[in-house]
Amino acid sequence: MSDARWTGRHGEKAFSLLCSKHSVTCNKADEDDLGWDYILHFPPPNLLHLPTDRRSSGIAALVQIKATQVAARRWSISLKNALSLIRSPLPAFIVCVEIDASDRETFHAIHLWREDIATVLKAARRAYVERDEVINHRTISFQFGDETRRPDVLGWMSDEIERVGGSSYAALKQLLVDTLGFEDGHGIARIQFSNATPSALADLQLGLIDSLEIDRFSLTPIRFGIESPEPEIEVQGGTIEIMPQGRRGTLRLRSPDGRQAFMPAEVYSAGLPGRRRKKVRIKAGFIDVILSAGGRLSVRCREDRDRIAMLDHIAGLALLRRSTPSTKLNMSIRTDHSWIDLGYVNNAGSDPGWEQLVFVIDALRRIAAFDGAEPVASSINAINDRFLPLSVLEALVSTRPLRIEFTPTLGGDAEVGAFLAYASVVYGDMEVGAVAFRRVTADTMIGERRRIDLGPATPLHCATDVAGVRRLPDLYMDELDRLSEHIDVLAMGDLQRSVHPGEERELLVDSPRRTPERLNSIALDAAKQKSR
Repeated sequence: MSDARWTGRHGEKAFSLLCSKHSVTCNKADEDDLGWDYILHFPPPNLLHLPTDRRSSGIAALVQIKATQVAARRWSISLKNALSLIRSPLPAFIVCVEIDASDRETFHAIHLWREDIATVLKAARRAYVERDEVINHRTISFQFGDETRRPDVLGWMSDEIERVGGSSYAALKQLLVDTLGFEDGHGIARIQFSNATPSALADLQLGLIDSLEIDRFSLTPIRFGIESPEPEIEVQGGTIEIMPQGRRGTLRLRSPDGRQAFMPAEVYSAGLPGRRRKKVRIKAGFIDVILSAGGRLSVRCREDRDRIAMLDHIAGLALLRRSTPSTKLNMSIRTDHSWIDLGYVNNAGSDPGWEQLVFVIDALRRIAAFDGAEPVASSINAINDRFLPLSVLEALVSTRPLRIEFTPTLGGDAEVGAFLAYASVVYGDMEVGAVAFRRVTADTMIGERRRIDLGPATPLHCATDVAGVRRLPDLYMDELDRLSEHIDVLAMGDLQRSVHPGEERELLVDSPRRTPERLNSIALDAAKQKSR
């Protein structure tokens, strides 16, 4: 009998005895065809606070033993056994037992995990490419340096299992086996076209066309950079479709008067033959911006009026539609925290309706922001169907100055210092409203007409749901009582009824609202003036 045989038995029995000393079940394989000498079962943790049916039964592991009487730093096992160890859902370890002249054992161990699993899989893929099916004759080598010395080898094994996976160990190991080596993709696709141009291929990548006819398609797997000898998929004829993957960005339109629209956008790019030649697409709601490889910019508006869209996107379309050749918009895109100027764009002609739509959307966004809600989505048609009441709501909360002009009636000529009203609108599936206050900046008579100029609105209450809208009349009265203690208030009530009550379409103006205390104060001031 050779010394190596006795050394091997010594190493296995030393490890088995160590397991017995630490109450670790150690079952030896009668037939070690699968690469492991022992299967260990560690004692379960003492979890008396858990119900019996929920307690762990302990963790298990596979161990292959190597024994030596010299300081060996590299050990090899067959590729077949290595594959068996990494494919098992159980943790797998290789333990090297060094036995000195005094028969004292020193344990070294490695855990077959990420890097070692990748090494084994790469060797297996190379064997496949070389068409070598006798993998039990191929070997895999593992290093056992000083860093692999384990004074408490069993404790280290248990800690290592908990460190890398714990109860999820098997799932994580399977994930590594399934995905390592595919970080750069599953394979190489080769496509043959007979009629497609480079520009058409770019348009397909940008999502500007849906599909292209192909003559031949093949997919050859590649793992760890090793290409398989034959395609996995090969077809003749057909069509190819691509789902473009874009980067998030923000498209900005800015008019000469300083008005801006910021729209969430997706930025797509496709390469063309030639150095640094790219075609870029920026998709922002209704607006498609195409930047050709030659630097030419084109803008397309796909105006689907029934489409539910973000208010930001509708605002951007409205700003573009209100532009003219003499009032061009500056266009820029932001990605990765930097702005890129794209140039200027304009609409061929202007429609006044788009101008008011810009203001209406500003009002809806202001109400949503005040209420701490997300800006509501809508369609252009839903807004247009309720355009007049929405314009009244916009007048209520707008930061623009407002002018009221009317013919005073009996008792309607008293001076006022503030304006207060509320309004609500149902449009589409939405209901929004607000209570707002404005300061009077000028109050003059123009012949028999009275003109009252109002400053920017200060929203006091906003609502973006039915429950909130129903509370607006009570909130309006509360604000009216509060303001009337200090100032004469032009109390308009429901602004929608004041502006268009039935078919008359006349502005109804209430007398200034005054509390009894306010009336007494006014009477006292009048008496003082008279005594003088």
